[in-house]
Amino acid sequence: MKQKQMIQNKKMTDFACDVNEIHLVGTVCGEAKEEYICSGKIIYKVPVEIKRFSGEADVLQVEVVEDDILLFAQNARVEIFGNIKSFDKKDSMGKTHLVITVVVKQCKPADASLDDQNTCVLAGHVCSYPKNRRTPRGVEITDILLACTCAVENGGRANYIPLITWFHVASVLKDVRVGTGLEIHGRLQSRTYTKRTETGTETRVAYEVSVSDACIYDA
Repeated sequence: MKQKQMIQNKKMTDFACDVNEIHLVGTVCGEAKEEYICSGKIIYKVPVEIKRFSGEADVLQVEVVEDDILLFAQNARVEIFGNIKSFDKKDSMGKTHLVITVVVKQCKPADASLDDQNTCVLAGHVCSYPKNRRTPRGVEITDILLACTCAVENGGRANYIPLITWFHVASVLKDVRVGTGLEIHGRLQSRTYTKRTETGTETRVAYEVSVSDACIYDA
């Protein structure tokens, strides 16, 4: 059954810009790998699997500081509070790809009574023209790129986060202008797809926020 969606319009004066929060409960499904060093501490990247209500699962890449890495053993259940980070990375062919990870701000062992959870709240500005399309079954989809600025301690850099919207929300958001303030509620999902390259085909993973509710802030 299709989830009921909500979309609202509010005044720009009420806009709480640059909100970036995510809450996850899931299972560590792979080994931790050293990614980089920040403020003298090792940052690890760890895959965490979060099951959907449908039974399918999203596998998200999570960045964890070395102080917390013992919580992220294989098959451990973890609860995470953090934000969504994006950055550009070049592949072996020199082409740039947008990489999406979850930066852990707080974490703890997940309570045994907790089901898997994957919720996020983002507020930022639309930074590219929406792309509207329909699936072969006629479902309307609008893709949007949202710019959210990090907190000052992270350098104030912008994260560019892909959004995918469906049904009524997609129909409304297809006409939003670049620069429009947008607040959304949804979940960060992973999606596997096949990409044709100069040497053949390869399987890749895309990450995007699937939007359930949205609020547009007009000038």
